[in-house]
Amino acid sequence: MSALVTAVIPTYNRPDLLKRAVLSIERQTYDNLEIIIVDNGILPEEKYSEVLQLGNNIKYVKISEHGANYARNRGIIEANGEYVAFLDDDDEWMPTKVEESMKLFDEDKNIGLVFTDKEIIYEEEGISYYSHSHFGGNAAREILLTNFIGSTSCVMVKASLLKENMFDVSMPADQDYDLWIRLCKLCKIGRVNKPLLKYYCRSSIVQISADFTKYIQAYGIIDKKYAEDFMQLNSKEKLFIRKSRINNLLYKALCNKDKQGYKEILSHQPFVGKITGIVKWILGYKNLLRIKSMATKMR
Repeated sequence: MSALVTAVIPTYNRPDLLKRAVLSIERQTYDNLEIIIVDNGILPEEKYSEVLQLGNNIKYVKISEHGANYARNRGIIEANGEYVAFLDDDDEWMPTKVEESMKLFDEDKNIGLVFTDKEIIYEEEGISYYSHSHFGGNAAREILLTNFIGSTSCVMVKASLLKENMFDVSMPADQDYDLWIRLCKLCKIGRVNKPLLKYYCRSSIVQISADFTKYIQAYGIIDKKYAEDFMQLNSKEKLFIRKSRINNLLYKALCNKDKQGYKEILSHQPFVGKITGIVKWILGYKNLLRIKSMATKMR
């Protein structure tokens, strides 16, 4: 019999979106699945009655409001599967996502984490593109340079690894990236070179300005946690990390149309970086998405 896979879905007051996510699991070509929905919202359980009736393999867990990563950890604890996969309540799996991930685990027993490529969809802007992830094999080093794994929704992990390595809920942000760094040091990483996740971005759901502080704090925590690993990087690689972090903060400010935050972050850039940042602000978030989508399709 095929191994049991547990799908963990954290949800927060979005039963309509949750239904779509659950249906994408029920439509999987891999049939030995259990679904654990961890609800950390304020809606009563009856609001989810339609979703809970979509299959006989669904378990519903209600918790207090602690955030998505606390909910994911609770799902890991509740999981009965040999493997655990995550799905956010506003994302969707393509039908062969679990089956193709499991093939990699079966082919190489040293693999502890498998991730897939994804289709990034901006529904409000009517823009989508295929996100390619690349890594050359030295995952423990390359994950320090860039989060090539990305969204939790594209990841499946051996449960035995997760039971001992959960999301660090004490971190203000980047809890998923922190976990990927730890797992890349512990096991071999597998990648399915297909967009088997529909990852939805909604610019109307903006992040508060305090998030800039949270991400900066998270960068500092990660630097301290993995100081010895970062010391092994050369000066060029360290500069690349710094630029990537600045660009990430600028992107969030641009998405949120936070002009003051954008100016503050841009003030730490060299002259060329400032000019580039000003051009991006003038172009605007939506036009930059269009450019990125076109560039991706031309590869």
